[in-house]
Amino acid sequence: SVLRRPGMSFGKVVILCGGPDWPTSVLAGMLKLSVWQCLLGTCPIIVNLVPLTLTGSFYLKRDNSEVWARAGNLMFTLTILTSVVFWAGMAWAIQNEFAKHHEALTKPKEEFIELDWLDFRSEFTTKRCALTWAVLPRSVKAIFVAGAAGLVLVSQVFFWRFKLCFGQFGVTDDIATLIWYGEDGLVRLPAVICLAFASFCWCGKWYFSWWSARHRRAPAEAAARELETMEADWKRNRLIQASSAKAGPAPAAALEAKAKEWLDVSQSPPTQLQPPSAHVEPGQGYVDYMQGQLTSISV
Repeated sequence: SVLRRPGMSFGKVVILCGGPDWPTSVLAGMLKLSVWQCLLGTCPIIVNLVPLTLTGSFYLKRDNSEVWARAGNLMFTLTILTSVVFWAGMAWAIQNEFAKHHEALTKPKEEFIELDWLDFRSEFTTKRCALTWAVLPRSVKAIFVAGAAGLVLVSQVFFWRFKLCFGQFGVTDDIATLIWYGEDGLVRLPAVICLAFASFCWCGKWYFSWWSARHRRAPAEAAARELETMEADWKRNRLIQASSAKAGPAPAAALEAKAKEWLDVSQSPPTQLQPPSAHVEPGQGYVDYMQGQLTSISV
């Protein structure tokens, strides 16, 4: 709703400038926003691009004088500050919009019942298949902890003994002088040993994933069978909640009857889709008919 609002606003500008480039552009296209408004709203990004570009330019000359190094540090700091301002403004705009329209954004809707059911199904299955440390066998615990400890050890070696493991190659050096492996190369023998050991330690994570997948298989199948039995009732209750939220207070019994009728008919063959007691006008879908019935009940 912030991006769809006509004209320029603070929230719209900070989202266009501070949001991720590709997702924001794709979202603007899906919302069919004006290209010219999007281009205009993105113009303030220049306050971030200028110090970002100068950072690289000044760092390239940092060996010539200390002034260039300090100027590069200053430009880098300005780049971080402008990025933080855009991100903070974007977070404020989204949170402000959510606070103003919290009820409209969170209330159940009839057209999203199937999506809500998929969310509930995923959450229900995740809870039934949850694993705790107490249920893990000792062998799985030992392999997992040993692998994690090995990876931590390798990372510590890289941090404290970086020059022992890796050489140096500046961005301004001639690519023809690059040596990949060896005492004078970019990667030295200790680094190769550490990387091989880290790859071996990663097997602990792989073994845990393999064991947990096997352990979760039976609970997941049981949860799927249980979800099949509760699907109709859950959707009926969700339809009642969505209808109540849309039409306002209404007699629960009447709403439940209409919801049950909607479910029964929606699960019938296409030739039996129209209920016998319903008088549906030409061109009127059954969902539209039910919405009218539910609205009349609430009134």
